[in-house]
Amino acid sequence: QWAKSIHGPNSDFALIACVDNQGNSYVIGAFQSNTCIFDTDTLNGSGYSTHYLAKYSPSGNIIWAKKTGNSFSLNCNSGIFKLVYDSLSNSLLFAGAVGSNFQLNSTTVTSSPGDMDAIFGKANLNGDVLWYHTITGNGSQSGNTIDFDGAGNVYAIGTSNSAFNVGNDSLQAGVFLIKYDSNGNQILVKKIT
Repeated sequence: QWAKSIHGPNSDFALIACVDNQGNSYVIGAFQSNTCIFDTDTLNGSGYSTHYLAKYSPSGNIIWAKKTGNSFSLNCNSGIFKLVYDSLSNSLLFAGAVGSNFQLNSTTVTSSPGDMDAIFGKANLNGDVLWYHTITGNGSQSGNTIDFDGAGNVYAIGTSNSAFNVGNDSLQAGVFLIKYDSNGNQILVKKIT
């Protein structure tokens, strides 16, 4: 067992984590400094807070740390809220919300006009995005959770406070469920409440 800290001159947070089948740990968090040190890796901050994804070995050594986005104010709710290890495809599933331009490693996600867009996607174990979808509307949308089944299909749940679009489907405000295949192709979308 092990415990690790990251550090910068201001506040640092670890928010969610998951573990792959080799015992590597993946941690999502944020820091509110110009720089943050992860053992041998250092990330530069931007905006009010900078979000990160870090990978640790089974013995707790840092393998890499990467920026996953930034918030420009205390009230900005963008970020990755759920991270799941998909054992069938040996990958990471993620759900969250994006505002303005959002960086996921080397992939830049541009949100639509409005408050926030939900995001759901899959990344490999190096943190590179394999596919993602944003859910847009006039108000705020958020990706709350994500998981997979025994056939490799991906299930994503989110919320919207206004009418919104999922692919070619238009739905009213509420909680929604989307089913994707393993490659990110939409199979169905349903409004739950």
